[in-house]
Amino acid sequence: MGHSVGSWAQYEFSAWRFGERAGLQFPSTPANGPPAAVSNNTYSIEGCASMADSAGTLQCSTNGEQVWNSQGRLMPNGQLLSGNSSNAAQGPLLLQDPGHRRRYFLFTVDAALSFSVGLRYSIVDMAQNGGLGDVLLPNSLPVPGPTPNYVLTEALTGVRHANGTDYWVVVHGWQNNEFLSYRLLPSGLDPVPVRSQVGSAHGPVGPPATPYGRVSLRASPDGRRLAAGVPNQGVELFSFDNITGRVSNPRTIPVPLASGFSGYGLEFSADNNVLYATETSRLYQIDLFNNLSSVLLGADNYCFLQRGPDSRIYVARYQSRALGVIAFPNVVGLGCLFQPGGQDLGGRRSFYGLPNLPNQPARPTRIVPPRVLCAGTAATFRAEGFLVTGSNEEWDFGDPTTGPANYATGNPVSHRYARAGRYTVALTLATSLGVVRRTQEVMVGETPSVRLSPRDTLGCEEEGVWLSATPQPPGTVFRWQDGSADSTYRALRPGRYTLEVTTPAGCTARDSVLVSTRLCGLALPNIITPNGDAANQHFVLRGLHAPDWNVHIFSRWGQEVFRQEPYDNTWAAQGHPDGVYFYQLVHRTTGQRIKGWVEVRR
Repeated sequence: MGHSVGSWAQYEFSAWRFGERAGLQFPSTPANGPPAAVSNNTYSIEGCASMADSAGTLQCSTNGEQVWNSQGRLMPNGQLLSGNSSNAAQGPLLLQDPGHRRRYFLFTVDAALSFSVGLRYSIVDMAQNGGLGDVLLPNSLPVPGPTPNYVLTEALTGVRHANGTDYWVVVHGWQNNEFLSYRLLPSGLDPVPVRSQVGSAHGPVGPPATPYGRVSLRASPDGRRLAAGVPNQGVELFSFDNITGRVSNPRTIPVPLASGFSGYGLEFSADNNVLYATETSRLYQIDLFNNLSSVLLGADNYCFLQRGPDSRIYVARYQSRALGVIAFPNVVGLGCLFQPGGQDLGGRRSFYGLPNLPNQPARPTRIVPPRVLCAGTAATFRAEGFLVTGSNEEWDFGDPTTGPANYATGNPVSHRYARAGRYTVALTLATSLGVVRRTQEVMVGETPSVRLSPRDTLGCEEEGVWLSATPQPPGTVFRWQDGSADSTYRALRPGRYTLEVTTPAGCTARDSVLVSTRLCGLALPNIITPNGDAANQHFVLRGLHAPDWNVHIFSRWGQEVFRQEPYDNTWAAQGHPDGVYFYQLVHRTTGQRIKGWVEVRR
């Protein structure tokens, strides 16, 4: 479903950049879409892809049917390819040829409305045509399936092999539960796929006569997870082995279904811990470390998702002149800061899609902040990417009030922010390729302050001691030592009680108090008169809940004459003479002991 992307920041010395060609050439686009005079072949309603060289200069872009060069002109042989710009959700995919620095593999899949050509590929050779490129194999070579006439869905994604050089090209069978992983090596594409039959069958959506295959696949940056949007079923999460290409361990993500298909747009956060999904125009965040719980971030015409070179996630919005932006995708909850109109397109219009990129776009060098940053707490930053090895790293934490502590060298490094707020962390790398600079905006949350009251105190065991914390902002999560989640707590037994509070930004604070208790209302009798007059007949534990206690009664010579566990307030020295007896009470839960004496007089 289409793409329109504005002026994206380039990856310096990386191999990827979001394209500025296919789908962007409408300076006077009317409000209801492209002008009728413009052919559908000059833009993409759905899938698209683009490629840049190691300096970040755009080389080519495609909608799966045509390929344009860096000047926005069709390449020789760059038309009538086998993709479908109007109806294929992940139609084209461009991957660097592992064996040729200036060649790219262009993979395409068919739209679900026809299911006629399956997976095919061409080769874009940038050494041809004076450096503007030429399309080899212009008719697209078919990639054989496991059986003749094997049908695929629209799903097409690339996953970096664990060796850092090869790729896995992953597709899915139609009306079955089979993933096919094809390996792209320096010697070319291995035509024999790795087959994984796992998870739900990807079957038709909509009326029975409409065999839609709008299925999306997306791998996590580390290549260990694979997400799939399954028509009429929802989103599934799998384990992916980026060494063998095998898919396993299916789990269904409980994102509410609205109607039709599910999981059209899928994208992982840079730290691999959070998944984002669009489902019939709704945008969800899914916490992969908290029972796959989901949060609805917005409901509008939200479509394809793509993580950018700045680690933000961009959201295609149909017929919009701006993209949505998830500013802090690593942060769980509304703290991820979703901005529906965060990236202006400079007059251009977004359709359904964004460029289809592999999970690791040439291993770009980036700053990785901690998942949660809190004022007053040391935060560790690290640099990742192929430029890091053998480079000199210099850091500026964007916190000049800290003087020399604002700067550091090495990898990883730590810094302590004294105040909450937004800061821009800058990393300068001196490499053999030149000097590279990366920046990352971070949000430092306010560290909460919590104090329990009353302080270390003595209370009555019968009533307990009510503990409460200083007022906290809305959205704060409370957690007591036993897992209780209320803002107050009733302490019924002696001991230390601890409360941890967590702000919506993920910052925590703790406090504890020591509670001692005594039996304030205890009135155990020192005489009973079991003479049948209905008064003072039994040894009654006044001030205590008798079933909580075991009772042992002894004669004056130390012989146990009575035992009851638990006690029911009925001892009346039955069968024993008048005199003084000694008792011992033992609490059935805490083991607390109370000793004393009682006289029996009839």
